[in-house]
Amino acid sequence: MKKYFNYIIIFLITIALIFFILRTKTICDDMDAKKVYGILYLLNKKTPFSGRSLCIWDISNKKWYEGYYKDGLKDGTWTFWDRNGQKKSETNYVEGQKNGKKIIYNNKGIQSKEFNCLNDVCLEIVP
Repeated sequence: MKKYFNYIIIFLITIALIFFILRTKTICDDMDAKKVYGILYLLNKKTPFSGRSLCIWDISNKKWYEGYYKDGLKDGTWTFWDRNGQKKSETNYVEGQKNGKKIIYNNKGIQSKEFNCLNDVCLEIVP
């Protein structure tokens, strides 16, 4: 009886995990979507994508980049990493355009450059 109970628990946990995975809106836009006139759409969908984009390096299985889309446009902070998992840059987007801070990191993960961006034009802040 206890053996069947364990199987039922495992089955229910598996179903819950599958449901959770299918309900999340996380994609890798390089693989799961396409841009039409600058607007991101999931493949075979007619409405612009809103949600999280997370892409993984195939070789190292570490994050490549992560950010969010709102109505098919990048929105909020986007972060990029190298193949070793070292952060390379952070860029803020508003309605698909770079707006706000853009930070570049060196190979040791230390901030090396900072930019102020407005309407996709970024100017370096020189200390």
